[in-house]
Amino acid sequence: MSAASTRLAYNGLKVQAKLAAVGYQLLVGAKELHWVDQPDGSRLAEITVMTVFFNAKDKELKSYPEELKERIGKDVQLNDQAEIAIKLPLDAPPGMARVRFVVRDAATGVLGTAESTR
Repeated sequence: MSAASTRLAYNGLKVQAKLAAVGYQLLVGAKELHWVDQPDGSRLAEITVMTVFFNAKDKELKSYPEELKERIGKDVQLNDQAEIAIKLPLDAPPGMARVRFVVRDAATGVLGTAESTR
């Protein structure tokens, strides 16, 4: 939670925030996540995403924590270009000036952050 309330950038995970048709989309570097091989040949990563909306005076308006499980196929190459897309269908509260996303790998605790003004 402390990483969500600051403007300090965390770059252990590569995270980019983009506006989506509904809400936001996060692009997270797949290479930095801890993947666990599954019996069917796929790989699974568990992550936490904290989304926090702030007003122009940096007062928190609303926050949304989510625990997610992301799965990739065995054929996905985990190179520097590999990303997973996380859709967050969240509506910005009235008075929102910026939004901060904190992504944490559940296995390693490594963090990455991204911000957007819309």
